[in-house]
Amino acid sequence: MYRSMRLAQYGNPQNSMKQLYVYDFDKTIVPYDSYNRYLRHLFLLRPITMGILLVLRKMRILSSRVLKQDVTAIVEHSRLLQKDARHFASRLMYDITLLHHNEKDIQIVLLSASPKVYLKYVAEMLQCQLICSDTIDGTYVEMYGEIKKQYLHQRFPRDKYQYTYALSDSQSDMCWMQEFAHYEILGEEK
Repeated sequence: MYRSMRLAQYGNPQNSMKQLYVYDFDKTIVPYDSYNRYLRHLFLLRPITMGILLVLRKMRILSSRVLKQDVTAIVEHSRLLQKDARHFASRLMYDITLLHHNEKDIQIVLLSASPKVYLKYVAEMLQCQLICSDTIDGTYVEMYGEIKKQYLHQRFPRDKYQYTYALSDSQSDMCWMQEFAHYEILGEEK
């Protein structure tokens, strides 16, 4: 269903901590922006509601965060749209290139600014952890830059995980990627 390429293990095999491999999702393990595809997909299912939201976003009346929050609320309140989100995620699986499988001493994490409504199903199918835009403690949090770093440290403390490998497509992710022993920005390597 998805392509997997084996990476050499970068971690220290003598270290008893679990190795952490973190992958940005959009334009990294899928070659496009999955959220924009999902918005277009939802527009076909709910043209009036999504049309209004997208026009308000285009006019800059809605922020990106509020649009994601509204889309999440719409999907979470409809069993049909939740089922469709799972189907959308299964179609994404055909385009995924994941560089490593979960193993006993490796924890794979998808880290994304895209919303949880469909990414939770992708993470479930890949059997990995997920950090993404979502409602956290009653507040909708959009995962960008330093916020990604904050939640990464919160969920995967450095005293329990060896920050081994990170992959992204964007320089804006350097704030959290620099914490890893080995990291790559597509097209560059460090």
